[in-house]
Amino acid sequence: MFKHYKKLNISLLTLLMITTLFISCKNEKTATDVNTNPKKLFNQLVDNYGGSKFWTSTSTFNYGDIYYSALRNNNILESSMSINGDGKNYLATYKNGFSEYFIDSIPQNDNNYKSIFIDSKLDAFIYLLSIPHSLSGTDVALNNKENVLIKGKSYNVLHAKYKVDPNQTGDEFYLYIDTDELKIKFIAFHYKLSGTMNKFRAYDNFRIENGIVFTDYDDYISSSLETPLEEFYKLFNEDKLKLKDSVALTNIEVTPTEL
Repeated sequence: MFKHYKKLNISLLTLLMITTLFISCKNEKTATDVNTNPKKLFNQLVDNYGGSKFWTSTSTFNYGDIYYSALRNNNILESSMSINGDGKNYLATYKNGFSEYFIDSIPQNDNNYKSIFIDSKLDAFIYLLSIPHSLSGTDVALNNKENVLIKGKSYNVLHAKYKVDPNQTGDEFYLYIDTDELKIKFIAFHYKLSGTMNKFRAYDNFRIENGIVFTDYDDYISSSLETPLEEFYKLFNEDKLKLKDSVALTNIEVTPTEL
């Protein structure tokens, strides 16, 4: 009886060890796949955020009193923003590198204010809102970094940076990815058109409109201009970043672009 019990106990122990080893190997393989294939993870993200449908879609939405539209036909982008104020209508448009600014339908001459207004409020806004799709170009280098904990949860880190002259500072992004949901929950970024300050963005209120993912978000900044981009998440964990903007999108509509 004792020998039978001992033999059964050893068999159960052996089975438990084999099962544990199998699970460990499976988890290790998953981690290895993620850490050695940044492009594969990125492509999974893009697919989850709408895939090719994104590039042939037209989106309209509001951010507060500002009305935005973005028409995409593969490599062609036409975007606009308009707002009413002081009894006037202000309209900015962008089409394949050419931008215009109107007040009450009257074109405004080139000036510094026009450039800053369109760069930050239109071009940069639409570009950042379009991540991960906007990082799909061949001029963007993708690399994996070590996983990090943000507010107690582990995230895979995908580093994206534009390929520029080594002596220049290019646009740079750290994407903090929840691989269970295949969603970007946070990003730290330096994007010149949005301003000179590095920022940390926390996404929430994920929803899907006609196959395309949209989110609201909060943007944070550091009190020190010397804070390295890759360190922003640590300050966020310690509640040491300052809230700069809160963006909530409303009246979202997505339709196929009429070719």
